[in-house]
Amino acid sequence: MRKLFSASLLLVVAAFSASLHAQTVDTAIVGTVTDNSGAVISGAKVTVTSVSTGIAKSAVTTGTGEYTVNYLLPGSYNVAVTANGFTTTQRQGIEVQLSQEARVNFQLQVGATTQQVIVEGAPPLLQTQASSLGAVVNQEETQNLPLNGRKFDDLAILTPGTTSYDPDNHTESEDGASVQSYSELLEWGQTNVDGVTMMGDRHAYVNLYPSTDAIQEFDVLAGDAEAEYVGSAGDITNVELKSGTNAFHGDAFDYLRNTALDARNFFIPAPTPKQVYRQNQFGGTLGGPIIKNHTFFFLSYEGIRSNEQSAGLAVVLTPAEENGDFSALLPGTQLVSPYTGQAYSNNQIPVDPVAQQIMEKYMPLPNTSQGGFNYAYFSGGEENVNQYIGRIDDTINANNQLAVHFMYAKRASFISEGNPYFNDNESLPIYNAGLQYVHTMSPRLINELRLGIDFESDKLFTTYANTSFTAASIGINGFVQPNGQPWPPSEEGFPNLTSNELIGVGSDYGIGLDQGKTYQAVDNMTWTRGTHTLIWGGDIRHVQDNADTSNTPYGVINFNGSETANNGPNAPANEGGFDGADLMLGLPAQVITPEGDPLTEARQWRMFFYIQHNWKATRNLTVNTGLNYSYWAPPTDDLNTSESLDWSTG
Repeated sequence: MRKLFSASLLLVVAAFSASLHAQTVDTAIVGTVTDNSGAVISGAKVTVTSVSTGIAKSAVTTGTGEYTVNYLLPGSYNVAVTANGFTTTQRQGIEVQLSQEARVNFQLQVGATTQQVIVEGAPPLLQTQASSLGAVVNQEETQNLPLNGRKFDDLAILTPGTTSYDPDNHTESEDGASVQSYSELLEWGQTNVDGVTMMGDRHAYVNLYPSTDAIQEFDVLAGDAEAEYVGSAGDITNVELKSGTNAFHGDAFDYLRNTALDARNFFIPAPTPKQVYRQNQFGGTLGGPIIKNHTFFFLSYEGIRSNEQSAGLAVVLTPAEENGDFSALLPGTQLVSPYTGQAYSNNQIPVDPVAQQIMEKYMPLPNTSQGGFNYAYFSGGEENVNQYIGRIDDTINANNQLAVHFMYAKRASFISEGNPYFNDNESLPIYNAGLQYVHTMSPRLINELRLGIDFESDKLFTTYANTSFTAASIGINGFVQPNGQPWPPSEEGFPNLTSNELIGVGSDYGIGLDQGKTYQAVDNMTWTRGTHTLIWGGDIRHVQDNADTSNTPYGVINFNGSETANNGPNAPANEGGFDGADLMLGLPAQVITPEGDPLTEARQWRMFFYIQHNWKATRNLTVNTGLNYSYWAPPTDDLNTSESLDWSTG
């Protein structure tokens, strides 16, 4: 059992501050209403109206003149205040960002309520209510800043102290993106979309990148997050999807890169074809009203068709070497017989027929001669992605709001690592869905319920996986289960023949599987009275992960030149052996028998609870105190493993 317990006392001194919370997906407008002399006005009605949707929310100032209107979407708002004996005052065009508790104070003038004072425009609003450190990346930045691949998390670097990591999915299939702040461990991070997690279960990274055209804003909390941000001790990235408005709006886009516009790689001279880089990223969005001032929709599609190659150089065996003639290595390298300790005459060695058969069929032939390398290759591959996003927002009535989103993306990749006889195919479908229901029980008490699910199923298939291929079919015997029985077809594959000098032959991976599900339920209560705000709640998750746990699924045979090296005490420096000669003799330096593809079926409950008290001690002082508790239940799993046995070729 692992229990994590932490308590934090956060003290903030800020001019014109007030006590209010900052929920993961919440945006709020708060302030104080006073008269011309500075005395507070209680009982004033404050109405906050969205410019884009026309939806209005109201609050009444307390005995201290404070008001709170929370659970707003990022955007532009008009705020109006009415009170008996005072003119109606309205401020227009208040821009509020994601997770921002914007302070908007009002000073009312004596007069009739039928009289209006309208203030248009306002200076940028400061975040003075919360202790967390971070920054918001808004819609303009997300859509207009140049991004190679248009992954939103690359813009996280706009937050001070934050770095972003993105894998190249043309060459790496089981890696994902991550955000890291102030050297915190990546495993501590958390990424949410509309308030529900979109993190993988095995690793703290994301593989689903909502289209930048579908993102309203996102923020990165780099440190000192409030107690309510449970489930993470590191940075927290919150993504808010766009919602529809009273006006229909959409866009279409297409970004193109092509080899024809690229220069030739210096190390790949003609007549070898130029390395390929073609990328087409296209899609569109559409949003609007279903019922004006009431229900709205937003839809997004994005597709990626990308083919990227990276140039590389390697060493392969020549036809002469495959027949045992290594005379080309002389005079620099003299091969020595591991049986007699004597030098092979003219570097002519006896060839193992199994090794010869494998090399003739599965090792490419030389195609260049550059600086000691004789094989030029391209690694990388093709990536095809289709992504769909939908969101519906509904104002049931003044006290009940509902938002639902659904995201689906499927990535298919074809990956080559240099040897054209061994490639990988990956399939990664991802589903993410979330529901948020906000219920105003009373002017002082608000409840927020969130339900979410994240499902990811990464499958990687190597060239000879799930075929009739067996190690015995190419003459490698002994690669069997501990009980001596052959591996089932689903766990058979090409052994990985490795060396220090030659291009690899075989498969590094088995049938890679990483299938994770996270079911999430979050409930938050907010109670406000006078200068005190109390927030409490919990986040309960049930995570499931089915993943292969093999390091050497098909076995490893390593050649390092030690067998044909002169290891005597008086050996000259030029008798260092050669990997390829060891290979053609059929004498590996190390053999690791196959593990097969055992599957771990891990299940775990993760529970997080918190309580936070915000107290506005004075007009210029807010005290935030918080306590959170995390409990990770002991994981359960059904792990099937196999033992290793020594074996030999032949």
